[in-house]
Amino acid sequence: MEDKEFFKQLKKETKEYSDKIEDGFCSFCLKIYFPEMTEDDIDNSIFGLNGNDDSIDSFYINEDRKEIHISQFKSAYSLENMSALKKEWISYLITVPDKLDDYDYIQNHTNPKIKDIATEFAVRRNKYEIKFHFFHLGYNPNKELIEIYQDLKYYDFNEIKDQYLEYLSKTSSIEPKNINIKLSYDNNPEKIEKKIGKHHTLISLITGDEIINLRNEFKYKLFDKNLRFSLGNNKINKTIVKSAL
Repeated sequence: MEDKEFFKQLKKETKEYSDKIEDGFCSFCLKIYFPEMTEDDIDNSIFGLNGNDDSIDSFYINEDRKEIHISQFKSAYSLENMSALKKEWISYLITVPDKLDDYDYIQNHTNPKIKDIATEFAVRRNKYEIKFHFFHLGYNPNKELIEIYQDLKYYDFNEIKDQYLEYLSKTSSIEPKNINIKLSYDNNPEKIEKKIGKHHTLISLITGDEIINLRNEFKYKLFDKNLRFSLGNNKINKTIVKSAL
């Protein structure tokens, strides 16, 4: 998918949530990056955070994984006005826990949603893992800036586009096109076809590079036709795990 086509599709999908791309962009990203979130979860995570939010655009707690997700979003109205990442944007996001821990600051805060978040945060502060997410319809010319913050995940325009294609690959009901795979066989016919148990099986080799290339090209659709389910913790599967390790 070309950049222009993706941006056009992005604007179309964000309109399902809001006429303003900066508001709809939040819901769009949460939908494609957090499949466990329901529509209500997404709405609740961003409700009341459209002003005076102390750099919190979304606050989401995954109780099953014991994780606190604090996200910020920077959108753009077109490909032409996408901006580079600014250091202060990241700095504001990383300091969110300090503000939530500041009792006097929170007590005097004018946004009731921030007060509610501070209460939820205080209860889980030392028991849950805090994860920061920065979604950016732009680019980052300074990779070292992101590497400083190990608890932060940064998503630029290209990464968001790739994740969207992955999302489409998982949710689309359209049959994938034929997938051509390069396989290497021994010239000896007896070695090409072997019998494993009662089944006649074709055995071939495929390189790791070829698997990666196929995965990059076809995304999740690469696995659509594999209808074989797990056979359990049997001898063969134990050997597969041993080989992988």
